[in-house]
Amino acid sequence: MKYSADATLRYQGGIWGQGRAYQITLNYLQFLTRQSKENGYPVIWAMHFAPEFPNIRENLKLLGENEVISAAKSVDVEYIFCGHTHHQDAYESKLVDGVNVICSGSSTECTFPPAHIGNSVQVISLEVDGNKIVAAPHDEIKCSEYGVYEI
Repeated sequence: MKYSADATLRYQGGIWGQGRAYQITLNYLQFLTRQSKENGYPVIWAMHFAPEFPNIRENLKLLGENEVISAAKSVDVEYIFCGHTHHQDAYESKLVDGVNVICSGSSTECTFPPAHIGNSVQVISLEVDGNKIVAAPHDEIKCSEYGVYEI
């Protein structure tokens, strides 16, 4: 099953580069997550904006990020994959235990020179037991000084 939830700002005058987690969208996402798990599917959430990303500028934060983390915890979603920040990171939520955020970084923004500064790709393997993700080990692959990812 595939679903998409929109976190685009829906009002005039919003800050470019910022999103909002709307409660109606989170409610529906929770409903779809419960339904998927009841049908035996493991669930991860993938979203553009990174909830609780450390040291991000205030005008780039996801508005309602705590609500995203709480909603994920309420339906036993343990992994949220995201982007937006152009920095690779993996961290557990500070708000609740058991929700892990894996942020992809800026894998497609390799530029020369110097391409090796900050650009990376994460390789993630999901280990699944029934409808539960039991592990998501990941490795980071850095961009070389020549703008190439060497595997």
